[in-house]
Amino acid sequence: MTTKSKAQASKTTTRSSRARTPTTPKPPSAKRSSRNVAAAVGKPTDAHSVRPGSKQALLIARLAVPGGARITDLTEELNWLPHTVRAALTRLRQQGFAVTRSRNEDGDTIYRATRPAAETAKKRFGRATKTAA
Repeated sequence: MTTKSKAQASKTTTRSSRARTPTTPKPPSAKRSSRNVAAAVGKPTDAHSVRPGSKQALLIARLAVPGGARITDLTEELNWLPHTVRAALTRLRQQGFAVTRSRNEDGDTIYRATRPAAETAKKRFGRATKTAA
């Protein structure tokens, strides 16, 4: 028979003596949907609405000016990296904004955006009421 050292014996006893507390899942009624969480946090629940003062609101306001905005301007104002700005532009396109890209005389890319029409947003996000035939 082999004898265990004192350190090995204490390790085995502490591991086996740990009491595991089972985790209980939340009942379905206690789970919150993303809409409820958004409402609780104060975020807008509409697909194309934006919380005033947010970075997305600042991005939309900056793109709505007639002169548009360059990526470098947006990265400085939003404190984002260029790929993050481009991802936000993609998300705006997905939300129904008309994001256009053009070049100025210096060769810089200028981005502009216009808000989506209400009907376009409803069709795109499935919020239109369906009528029974």
